[in-house]
Amino acid sequence: MSYPKPLPIQNIQFDADRHGFMCALSRRESSSNLLLPHSDEINKNAAWNKNSIGFVGYFQFGEDALIDCGYYNPRIKNTDKYRSNDWTGSWTGKDNIKTFQDFRVSADIQIKAFNMWIDIQCYRARNLNINEFYGVCIDKVEITESGCIAAGHLKGPESVLEYLTSGGGVNGKDKFNTSVGNYIRELAHYDLETCCNRKIYITVKDNNSPVSDIAVKVESEYKAGKYYSKIGKITNTYTTNKDGKIPVIIRHPGAVVKVTVNGKSQTITQKADQRQSYTIDITGSIKATGTLSQPDTPKPRPVPNKSPQDQRNEQNLQQQAQQLSSSESLKDVTFNITIVEGDTKKPITNMRYYLVYKSSSKEHRTNNQGTESNITATVGEDIEVCVAGKKSLQTVGSFTVSSNHEGKTINVSLPVESFKLKVIDTNKAVVKNSYFMIFYRGRKIVKKTNSQGFFSLKMLVGFVYGFGQTNGTELLKIRCLEGIGEQIIEINSSAKYTAMSINIMRGIPGFNTKSQHVSSSSNSSKASQKNVETKKIESNTQKKGNPITSVVTSKPTSDTTRYHIYHNGKIKRQNANATGYAEFIYYDENGDKHNLGKSSYIKVSKLKAGNKVIAGNVYLIDQRKHTSYKKGNIGYKWKIVSDSKRYYLNGVTLAATLGTMMSYGYEEYIGSGWSNVKGQSVAPSRTHRNGEAGDFRYLGKKRAHINGPVHTTSSTFDLQANTRLVKHFKRFKFNTFYTGNKAANGVAKISGTSWAPNHHHHLHVGGHSYEVEDI
Repeated sequence: MSYPKPLPIQNIQFDADRHGFMCALSRRESSSNLLLPHSDEINKNAAWNKNSIGFVGYFQFGEDALIDCGYYNPRIKNTDKYRSNDWTGSWTGKDNIKTFQDFRVSADIQIKAFNMWIDIQCYRARNLNINEFYGVCIDKVEITESGCIAAGHLKGPESVLEYLTSGGGVNGKDKFNTSVGNYIRELAHYDLETCCNRKIYITVKDNNSPVSDIAVKVESEYKAGKYYSKIGKITNTYTTNKDGKIPVIIRHPGAVVKVTVNGKSQTITQKADQRQSYTIDITGSIKATGTLSQPDTPKPRPVPNKSPQDQRNEQNLQQQAQQLSSSESLKDVTFNITIVEGDTKKPITNMRYYLVYKSSSKEHRTNNQGTESNITATVGEDIEVCVAGKKSLQTVGSFTVSSNHEGKTINVSLPVESFKLKVIDTNKAVVKNSYFMIFYRGRKIVKKTNSQGFFSLKMLVGFVYGFGQTNGTELLKIRCLEGIGEQIIEINSSAKYTAMSINIMRGIPGFNTKSQHVSSSSNSSKASQKNVETKKIESNTQKKGNPITSVVTSKPTSDTTRYHIYHNGKIKRQNANATGYAEFIYYDENGDKHNLGKSSYIKVSKLKAGNKVIAGNVYLIDQRKHTSYKKGNIGYKWKIVSDSKRYYLNGVTLAATLGTMMSYGYEEYIGSGWSNVKGQSVAPSRTHRNGEAGDFRYLGKKRAHINGPVHTTSSTFDLQANTRLVKHFKRFKFNTFYTGNKAANGVAKISGTSWAPNHHHHLHVGGHSYEVEDI
């Protein structure tokens, strides 16, 4: 393709940068023209605009978005408990915005809020691995970061992911019939610059002059990707613009990007938090300039027989020498470094890492806040931040020291590596559908191999994890390497999985591909004992029994209860006394993890029959925060239709209901609800207090229940599906089920349920045992 430009929006062509993106999306949302002053009548009207469903301003913000941006009070602190965009609640006072009208008349604040919102949407897209799809073409449209963030603003990042994973087949629309695919197409090819630093810039030059209209082939592949089976290798060809540039390249960290011009190629690994810049000199070679504050600055040619870091240091010193007079000297600065998790951005405490400075490495460690203070280096020096690897260090970041670093804290993001672990036996046959245990950061995680012997893992680069049996026996320690792709564990089935070896996939740098056996048998031969010693050599990741990169065990924030929901009906509750938020995480039969969302608790008084208050409190959750999830063939879509607004469940019943729907397989559910916002049972229901019991329409043949209630006597009533659904509710510890009569004789329609009058058109679910394991 030629150099792709963003499409004009309502007849205006905006620049392809972050500001241009804001102008374009604002014009698309509110018909503004931000190339004109805010005082212009068209912009005054756009900033004040509130549409028919309550979205407001230049960018048509809703309440939820402004909660996330810190302007509108969260539901738990707000009299406004509903997501209806009626703006009847309170504001935080941030930037002196105290009322709805304040926000409507504050054009500058709307722009500031949207800048924050871009970064929030970018973060959410990365968490969902949406960036694996950047560069893919769907319906002849290239998937780009800006297009996906715009579509996330329209319908949420989950809808964007559905669109991408379905190849455009699932194309969600808003109330005005605008689709995810529309926004991906209309707002593509903007460089959002600082939403994250994972950008690769390519410039083509000839004798230091830009070369326009030359083809640049970009191939990328991320074999460890969650969606690699759908995506495979991505190939695009661009033509340079007048400045010799092609559009910014953004892929998932760890993706291998190959750039080819005039037969000259350079392979680049996409970094997690770096702006990488490369100049291709078609008369010479490709020059990799690494992490830059100004990515387009040309660099001198590499000096032979010197390491890349030596070359960069020498180049930096030469440049500074030209700028300093003979009386000036290079300056030392003192700064701090914080190591943060690449996905959550949380600081990593008590972590051992290394700084490579002036061609030598030195060990460092973060404190209990994840920071190391008072590090001194010379302005202009190049520093690489590394973690332990296999036989050599792994570089996770680099920067050039500047005077601006004096007294500042530099955040270094530790990449998260997604990879697959395969279990085979000594005959090289895969060990399928078997359970094992992973020991990682103080947690014990049960994993099950699939029919190909694989399960998936996601870990911080440089960290050590253990592999072992489900009885808690840890047998092997392995370090996570960047770009590992796949690891193979070989087990000796004759020793009941107690003799193991690790055999790392060929082609992974720094690994010995010879098996190193580990035996726990007391009758080990001398050869076996030697192999045990080999294992100890391999586990030099330990010191006094602790991993070198030891960290404080990750705990939930003090205001969040986490419900860990397992496919077999077990629920583990973490931080049970929290009263702020509830988070729900489901683990399927393959051990894969599905985050079903986090929402705030609503504290109400506990009730007995007749809605009479008794001692104690109940913490309710709004079901409308958890209405859908889909990944592959599991998930759910759940709608409550209730004139009395019975949208509220307590934490345990919601966890059990989500577990039921996830374990059942993908289905759509419609019901009349549980309790109201005060935890009350609302007539005609009498047993729906405290968010303990709920109603569901019966499942119908050919999804008949989507269009209206299905009666037990109807030809569309699906007895097999409803019987199976009840079994899944029972698996998750619900014990009370009321169904309608078979004819009119008081016989329960579904086996294992009780008959109750007026239940011929819905299933009543309740009586949960509250069997959860507090951890």
